[in-house]
Amino acid sequence: MRTSVFLLLLIAASWAAVPAGYYEGRSGNIILEPKNLQNSKLLLINSKTSEALEIPETQIGNLIAHLLGLSPLDSNNLLKTDLKATTLFRKSAANLFVALDSLTSDLENLISLRAKGQVGTLLTESFPNDGVSALTTFVSSLPPASHGIIGATWPSLQGPVSAYHANAVPSVPSVADSLSLAFSGQSLTVAFSGNFELASAMGVHQYLHHSHPTWNNYAYFYSRENRRIENVYSSSSPSGFGGLEGNVHSILAKLPRFAALFNSPDLVASFDASSEIFSVQLPENLQVSFNLKNREDWLLFVELTSIMSVMESLNTEPLSELVRDQIPDSYFFAISALKEIQRFYGIDSAEAKAAMRLIDAILSKFISVLVSFYGEDGLSGQVVSIRDLNTYSLQQNIPLKNKVNTILYNYLDQSVFDSYFPAYYLEDFAGENNQLIDELCEEIRATVEVDSIDVHCFDSTPEIYLRDFYAGSNSSNGTVTPALFPKYAQFNIILYTSIGLILILYWIIYSMFTMEVQVDSLLYKTSGKLHTS
Repeated sequence: MRTSVFLLLLIAASWAAVPAGYYEGRSGNIILEPKNLQNSKLLLINSKTSEALEIPETQIGNLIAHLLGLSPLDSNNLLKTDLKATTLFRKSAANLFVALDSLTSDLENLISLRAKGQVGTLLTESFPNDGVSALTTFVSSLPPASHGIIGATWPSLQGPVSAYHANAVPSVPSVADSLSLAFSGQSLTVAFSGNFELASAMGVHQYLHHSHPTWNNYAYFYSRENRRIENVYSSSSPSGFGGLEGNVHSILAKLPRFAALFNSPDLVASFDASSEIFSVQLPENLQVSFNLKNREDWLLFVELTSIMSVMESLNTEPLSELVRDQIPDSYFFAISALKEIQRFYGIDSAEAKAAMRLIDAILSKFISVLVSFYGEDGLSGQVVSIRDLNTYSLQQNIPLKNKVNTILYNYLDQSVFDSYFPAYYLEDFAGENNQLIDELCEEIRATVEVDSIDVHCFDSTPEIYLRDFYAGSNSSNGTVTPALFPKYAQFNIILYTSIGLILILYWIIYSMFTMEVQVDSLLYKTSGKLHTS
């Protein structure tokens, strides 16, 4: 029964022959897409290749799996480039993955991190896209058309759906699931973000956590409603990381200790508790002040001090035992405040630059702590820029937006009219009238299509499609419960048994061909004695 449920989910996720960036029933009936998608940047920690790096976004999960010695997440889309010298019996002991939710792919201000690795190009493969969808693609190595998370939210006939709430979860496992399943929960996986959806994307699947709540899987986020750090899976106080107590007062109490970490010619920081002002002095004689009473500034320092708390917790029991064992671990962080800082102050503002320098500094210190546990050769890492750049740049095209909205004015909800672009959902007004949808789409295509814009049209009905996709959902807790995750234990048994048998066969063949053929050899010992007698 469980196997059939999961197969149903997979079939529902892949039955429609649509472009890789779309998820039928979620991505809209009419979608405008830039023809030339802008790529992003990535930074590989401890990379040992001299060639120019160009990594598709669907290869990040496969890369992490390769470095940790796991089977690939998508065996049909294997990594073509060896990004780190690894062998079958020598893999990374830990991996650090950091995602910067940003309006730009620029990593220039990550000065310390750039010195520890290699910068490459992250090839964009899907659209429309936002940070939640992109991050799910990174950790699963599958496009939105396969994993099903096409954004932080999407419309349906029942109303707006929020990713990672209720049953709106991926239909595929992530690299965190792979690691946890491969070692039966003995590996340590830690995920944190100031955003619930981003933290959920990086942590293990909700189904896996509910099936094995005692495994060493931790995922936390900052709840803006409750103004505290909470557990992704239970919406309660964190357990396992004592330093992550998340109320406002405890976070403010960490800031003097956080500021004390930075006292060098490259970066000097200070915190005034009375005014709640955090000041940063950059080498360019640039003084930047963050007012923690501002929502954007506050979220940035919640995320940065939480990374510090995770770093400090690794030196305490029982976590220190987990990092010192021989089982690989993984750490996932998504900085969601960077995009808000850029929107509030400006992409090229001094505040955005100082925020990047602080991110660079705390991550460099975190890497130093990881190296002390795992060794420099035992640590791998990736820093990627989650960009809304393609959607953001398209949304700035006001004339294009006005042309499309004029055509669809009578078919959309006027109260949220501006929120549709560039993906329009028409079923609420067009119903089953696919001919009307086709006519509207052709009118838009004839009106707005230029060399830089593609117009895609779909006739799917979200109500029917989502019903089929979630046919295996558990009504008691509202979560999709796929029961057939990859059988990593069986895979490893078969793999290493096969390797052992091949080595034994090789030794036998080698011995046979190198054996001396003479009367006093092993084969001729008996016959030699008989001949002598």
